[in-house]
Amino acid sequence: TAIFGTMDLNFFSENPEEIVIVDALSGSIKKKKDFLSEIYFLAKGFQENGMLPWDTVVILTQDSVLYTISIFATLLSWGRIAIVDPEMGKENMRKKLKILKPRFCLIDGTIIDGIKVAWVSQFFHPIFRNLSLKDLENIPAIFVNWRNLFKSKNLINISTFEKWGPLYILPFDDNSDAIIVFTGGTTAEPKWVIHSHKSLFESIMMIDSILWDEQVFYADLPHFILFWLMLRKTVIAWRDSMKPRKLRELFIQHKVQSTFFAPYKIQEFIVNHITLPGCVTHL
Repeated sequence: TAIFGTMDLNFFSENPEEIVIVDALSGSIKKKKDFLSEIYFLAKGFQENGMLPWDTVVILTQDSVLYTISIFATLLSWGRIAIVDPEMGKENMRKKLKILKPRFCLIDGTIIDGIKVAWVSQFFHPIFRNLSLKDLENIPAIFVNWRNLFKSKNLINISTFEKWGPLYILPFDDNSDAIIVFTGGTTAEPKWVIHSHKSLFESIMMIDSILWDEQVFYADLPHFILFWLMLRKTVIAWRDSMKPRKLRELFIQHKVQSTFFAPYKIQEFIVNHITLPGCVTHL
């Protein structure tokens, strides 16, 4: 695809033992060779199951690292990613799925099981209140990332993907859709912005012009992890919001130099009288 034509994945083949992601939640690490292997594995699986150019993929996983791998795999295997937030409300979610008409969805097995028993699980996470199995029925193929208890005809466990086989890469136009981003649900009807491969690449280059000499970054959202990896940086990743004090400790532990911060996170630091450590130079 266009973005990988300019910033190809050969980076992950260089020094394959080098660490690119530290998962701060589980303590696990991902080396370049493992990250690249998982991208190709998913991309080939998508194609084996019928992904065609410009097919839309929705990802519903609470694992930011897996989400990032899925973005790479989708773009590499001709698709486009739609970023939807299931916490924005049931009607909002249904309207987005109706507009998008996704052909594929990658979802946690635990989410599928949680939806089945939503009368209990709705108290643990908003997704179980805002998403039902009926909402997923019209998606031709749903890829589940680990074992789930409840089965359905359109559920495909990614463990069934072939480990070997060719990956077909098409030369996309720079103006091809890459990522669809919806607004935060402030309007009755969902509105969105579409990033082409060109605009995505230009966004990454803009960040690089500011942070070119920094090497360690923190991110807790998958598209920000994607940005850092495309800039060939080491990413300290988290899967959910972290309290300011713990976040400060994490920054010091890993000598984090930069991060993307939503304004409310800065407010949390100020309200709790917590300063950022000196190693952090850019927000």
